[in-house]
Amino acid sequence: MEETAEGKVFLTVYVPAPQLNHRRAVHISQALAPIGKLVGYDVTIVDPRTGLCFGRAFPDVKVIAEWPGQGAAAASMSTATPPSWRSTTSED
Repeated sequence: MEETAEGKVFLTVYVPAPQLNHRRAVHISQALAPIGKLVGYDVTIVDPRTGLCFGRAFPDVKVIAEWPGQGAAAASMSTATPPSWRSTTSED
């Protein structure tokens, strides 16, 4: 409860989950994704190679089949809602 000039008001703050964004669907992504989910991160894998991204490799994880930095992939990599972690591979 907060006291204002017009009376008492009730404030509720909603904080988005921290993000773990990983570029490329590689073996380390398969290990990091469930760990990130376990500790409360909103996990996103970004890789245009759809054969590597879907199915058993990344259950319960948001997958964007685009190149990092394009369209929805760029939006998911936003730093507008910190804290955010970005993970890349050596090819980046």
